[in-house]
Amino acid sequence: NNINFVIKDRDGNIKGCDLVGTGEERFRKNTSEMHGFNIKNHPELKTKALYIFEAPIDLLSYIEMNKEKIAEHHKNEGVRFLSLSGVREDILENYMNNNIQNIFVCTDNDEGGNNFYKTVKEKYENLKIQRKLPKSKDWNEDLQNNKKKEKKYSNIRFKRKSEKELER
Repeated sequence: NNINFVIKDRDGNIKGCDLVGTGEERFRKNTSEMHGFNIKNHPELKTKALYIFEAPIDLLSYIEMNKEKIAEHHKNEGVRFLSLSGVREDILENYMNNNIQNIFVCTDNDEGGNNFYKTVKEKYENLKIQRKLPKSKDWNEDLQNNKKKEKKYSNIRFKRKSEKELER
């Protein structure tokens, strides 16, 4: 059982896939050169903000948990969400352009993710760089934890008070 995340360049041309093994043998493989799985919110608008992640599943998990905030915050600007297949600078560089003003570093909450944030902050010091940290190790783990909490609390039933009880 594998998942294929189709990789496209900035213009929407297919360049390969990010292949993730979900069975007993887990693996990740990016079949493209210098491209990453990405989603753009408003294709007709110039990309002004870039959210970067280590893996496609973290990218999708982040969007799932924050879709309302993203829609409100970026309603009038183009935003690209980009997986770097780890912390590959070559993929990041390939999606950079002169319109990007903000980079949101959404890498894992570990040493590798934190070091990559520092690298991005130093390399793109002329841009606004923000760190978005998951509460757990990564965004997919946060999403799974949120779903467990929702399920736990969805089973709670509240007894409704009668009008007589409310009058007391």
